[in-house]
Amino acid sequence: MDENNSADMREEFGDLLLQVVLNAQIASETDTFSMTLVLKDIYDKIVRRHPHVFGDVKLNSVDGVLQNWEKIKEKERKDNGW
Repeated sequence: MDENNSADMREEFGDLLLQVVLNAQIASETDTFSMTLVLKDIYDKIVRRHPHVFGDVKLNSVDGVLQNWEKIKEKERKDNGW
């Protein structure tokens, strides 16, 4: 990404996506989890961690967004026992 080479980024993203899809398929075949659950989890996380976009939270600066992000992540760690 630092080199701003879209062809290389596309190739690397494809490799990463292949790993995600492949492992989700294996998990699906062993009834562990599905790609649908992977997508739902990331959707939920994005919405939860960006209440200034998807909710009613008003933040006026990048610093405010970053501070709120850290508060949310810390709460998630506590709630999950990490």
